[in-house]
Amino acid sequence: MAAKLCHRAHVLMENRHGLVVDVSVNEANGRSERTEALRLVRRAKRQHGLKVKTLAGDKGYAAGPFLHELGAEEGVAPPVAMPDLPIESKGVEGDAHPRQAASEDEPESR
Repeated sequence: MAAKLCHRAHVLMENRHGLVVDVSVNEANGRSERTEALRLVRRAKRQHGLKVKTLAGDKGYAAGPFLHELGAEEGVAPPVAMPDLPIESKGVEGDAHPRQAASEDEPESR
């Protein structure tokens, strides 16, 4: 018998002292982390008068629309872990990620 994710808990914490500011639970649907992060930031501002300045998250939070909304609309600097792969846009060629460029310069080991 396999376990199925049904709900996901989210916690907004103050970083310096590790105090819990807000908690929520919602459906585990693959988008709930980013949606709930925005909701918790907005609720902290509205209900408690708190101004969230930075927000930490894993690389699952490194989605362009989420980061844009968080920064442009809420004024929050999100220090998320970025993937090691180059970030590509359709039809646009860019420079390789620094780690990728460095590995391309190294001779191949056989």
